[in-house]
Amino acid sequence: MQLRKSQRGMTAIGWIFVLVLIGFAALIAMKLFPVYMESFKIDSALEGLVHESEIAKKTPQEIRLLFIRRMNIEDVNRFNDHNIRNFMTIKKENGKTTITLQYQAKAALFSNLSVIADWNKQVTN
Repeated sequence: MQLRKSQRGMTAIGWIFVLVLIGFAALIAMKLFPVYMESFKIDSALEGLVHESEIAKKTPQEIRLLFIRRMNIEDVNRFNDHNIRNFMTIKKENGKTTITLQYQAKAALFSNLSVIADWNKQVTN
């Protein structure tokens, strides 16, 4: 029987290191998932709002109210009647309505470390 001069494979420490990296990536993904899901809900609400019938004839206040209703249906509590003006800008030019929504979402990772995502969404009919 001949002895091998080199061994192949990972050591236990190597496996632990790989598992720690996978765990860390999974932790970050789990913490950021709600932020992205909320963003997808807001995107779909904005797209639906632009395709609303006669949106060009509605006032900015009516458009904001329609958006707030869609957010209530999607269970997004970030926007309400009092703060929507801080986040949403509505411009009407040449029969086209452009809605811009700018906001920040914060997700706590662990301990005192957080991630802030800046969103700037714009839709035009």
